[in-house]
Amino acid sequence: MSGASLPVSLRSARSHAPVRGQLQVHGPRLAQRLVSIRTRRCRRKRLPAPQGLVTCSSNFVRGLWLMSGLLSRNVARDVRRMLWAESVGYCLNPECEADLFADSGTSRAEMAHIVPHSEGGPASFDNLLLLCLPCHREIDSNRTPETINLLRSWKAGRQQVSQARFGHRYPSFDALCSEVLPLLRRNQTLFDSYGPDPSDPAESSRQSLWETFEPELLANNSRLALLFATNKHLFHQENWQTILTYVDHAKEFSKTRTKGPSERRLLFPLELLEVFGLEHENKKLPPSVAALQNLIASLKDEGRFISLELEPNQILVYTEEKDVVELDLNNRAYCQQIFWNGRFFRPQTTKLRLETLVRFLKRIKRRKMSYSFDDYRDLTEVKISRKWNIKIYYEYTLGIEELRDVELRENLIAVNTHIWNNAPITDDAIEYAKCSGFEVMTHDQFFSFASMHFDELHR
Repeated sequence: MSGASLPVSLRSARSHAPVRGQLQVHGPRLAQRLVSIRTRRCRRKRLPAPQGLVTCSSNFVRGLWLMSGLLSRNVARDVRRMLWAESVGYCLNPECEADLFADSGTSRAEMAHIVPHSEGGPASFDNLLLLCLPCHREIDSNRTPETINLLRSWKAGRQQVSQARFGHRYPSFDALCSEVLPLLRRNQTLFDSYGPDPSDPAESSRQSLWETFEPELLANNSRLALLFATNKHLFHQENWQTILTYVDHAKEFSKTRTKGPSERRLLFPLELLEVFGLEHENKKLPPSVAALQNLIASLKDEGRFISLELEPNQILVYTEEKDVVELDLNNRAYCQQIFWNGRFFRPQTTKLRLETLVRFLKRIKRRKMSYSFDDYRDLTEVKISRKWNIKIYYEYTLGIEELRDVELRENLIAVNTHIWNNAPITDDAIEYAKCSGFEVMTHDQFFSFASMHFDELHR
């Protein structure tokens, strides 16, 4: 049968097809025409794109089909995303595992069918896997009855192979950071450069570039999820919740076909960048003064402590090898991680919260009074105007038991800064302080006292 004698309408073409979903034609021009007709009819009826493969007597026609990109367009975007997440950026042939990204970050992968498309294999996630170009060519040119089972074994074993590559249990958070930080920085660069941005006039071009570089971000997400899963022991419990949110976000991101982040339920948690000290937007202090004191004690013992500023900014300065580190204490997630990794939450020498201490010191400054610390390893003892020694507590009710260990000094005032319930002080504690020769006050009582003795405190 010659190419000119074949029907050109979709209905008559189907009547000549030996298997539903396949068109058997001869000649390149007729093949292209049939494909065009079939695709347009599906679009008018809002049907899925045609899944059938035009099988031709000419290799040249098949080449035109592949070059036209129709085969890849038949694979839904969410399926492509899931394939990249599954691959973690490497060829699924366990004896190859070639990196699927060129130096520019663009993909060098090809989607291979387990059951060939020509035999009715669907363009579904379960029937596709990502291979490098040489492996794909080798599979297609040397298919045997065992090829399908071989490819299925590669896909089924992918999780185990990925776990072996990225599922290492690291001895320290710093060691984990050496693997995590490059991936996070790369993802951040990709999203900032090409991610959806409705305010950008060149949004359409960004979208095109985003689809080009999105596979690398998806693969990196899978790598990070594997790294986190086996290193839960290195994260503070507060930060582990951030990790779980990120993992859920990565799963949703790989399975959605939406164009913009506003259409997804779980957005990337920016707190993840804070956990690893990359950046932070939310100004929030870590709660524990005890943990900060223990960190400072450790730095002093190692000769690395330089300075501590608690107002107006909250900055801890110390040395790290040959570098000087300025730790912003308002990066709560990162500070919590440092405290956790160094085991600085114990011993808990005070219940005082850092936010309360900073607020107390700022109020002193507003009263134009000076303050200083005799020893930064105990931030609960503050000297005001070089005269009054203040011992700061944070107790729901300040009792005699908390005062028994106070170091008696001249002009000593014990202040309970817990203000949620007006910081009550028991009668026994008041009597004990009076007999021991020092004052005990609530937060408000102390600042009333400071106003009354303003001139004395400013000498």
